[in-house]
Amino acid sequence: MLLDFTEPKKVKIDAGFDGGPAGGYVPQMSDDDARRWKAKKVNIGKDDARIELRRSFDHSQVFIIVALDGWNLAAKHEARAKNPDGRWHHTDTRGLNVRMSMNGPILTTFDDFAEISQIIEEAKAYLIEHAKV
Repeated sequence: MLLDFTEPKKVKIDAGFDGGPAGGYVPQMSDDDARRWKAKKVNIGKDDARIELRRSFDHSQVFIIVALDGWNLAAKHEARAKNPDGRWHHTDTRGLNVRMSMNGPILTTFDDFAEISQIIEEAKAYLIEHAKV
């Protein structure tokens, strides 16, 4: 099982990206934690339940959202519903299940790449098991 819900230990990172702030695009956790699939439960038992997954591949970080029927991610203007004023967000996520983003290229092996499917399946199974009845 790859899902790891233990909270990573925070570490201060003074590095950053060129011209950016210290800690920018650098995981604020130990290298060991950054190389494992870190999972966070969000709104479990509600309609917009999701699992957020994070992992580093060398210097690139992957962020994956797994949901059974869309998600709400205000920072990216993605939601399962209309705004209170009745307008849709930029992206209606209803009916979608996976969102992936990263801050750079991923150089990986076939085995590491296969883990992406495995971790998504594990998160999906967790959400189904804990879904709102």
